[in-house]
Amino acid sequence: MEGPCDAECSEVGCDGPGPDHCNDCLHYYYKLKNNTRICVSSCPPGHYHADKKRCRKCAPNCESCFGSHGDQCLSCKYGYFLNEETSSCVAQCPDGSYQDTKKNICEKCSENCKTCTGLHNCTECKGGLSLQGSRCSVTCEDGQFFNGHDCQPCHRFCAACAGAGADGCINCTEGYVMEEGRCVQSCSVSYYLDHNSDNGYKSCKRCDNSCLTCSGPGFKNCSSCPSGYLLDLGMCQMGAICKDATEESWAEGGFCMLVKKNNLCQRKVLQQLCCKTCTFQG
Repeated sequence: MEGPCDAECSEVGCDGPGPDHCNDCLHYYYKLKNNTRICVSSCPPGHYHADKKRCRKCAPNCESCFGSHGDQCLSCKYGYFLNEETSSCVAQCPDGSYQDTKKNICEKCSENCKTCTGLHNCTECKGGLSLQGSRCSVTCEDGQFFNGHDCQPCHRFCAACAGAGADGCINCTEGYVMEEGRCVQSCSVSYYLDHNSDNGYKSCKRCDNSCLTCSGPGFKNCSSCPSGYLLDLGMCQMGAICKDATEESWAEGGFCMLVKKNNLCQRKVLQQLCCKTCTFQG
């Protein structure tokens, strides 16, 4: 043939201008469906170097491979994930692994997970373990928690707990109530006892900011007010000036102290006359 052969042809020559006209290949070749031989510098995607200079096709789902079988994949085509244990490309990763969409491989879950969506995001645990948030822990008896090694007893105030100490309680034992993550015998000032908890356990809830003490939620359940505010129908009137009446006869006779001492502050007129004394704690 006149004219140069393709660069991928060996010195044996060619019978035409393209890489499909070489009498012998310089590097590698693969065959088309019609059995035409194409000379190439390296095996194309989806093929592997089989023997001598021959490139053979990988299994259908493999992007690269070291053999033609489905369990000889090195990387996968889009939409498939490499199971490194079986060297196969799968559409769904097996239990104990999750799909890493960046690397297109099945990555192992953490040791105790049966299924997961990430290394530390378990969705189901192996036998004998329970899901605590997104991690798997040993299932302990009621009144115990798993400390990473074994089950330990909760604090004596806790009916159930997530860790050691009184502030590790989830629910409280009989005679105690939950307040801000701790089990207490009675609610602190500015808290009220809530009987309507979802799990059946009582808890202390914070009063409305306008109340000093209260009997329930919201601004209409105040039972006493901060200094300087007047209690009116369960509400602390913001901005109301709270003073005691200043007539000399009342002041000299300790009128307001007598009102308070005799529990007459509940009467609205007297409460207004002796606002400061009636609302003062002590």
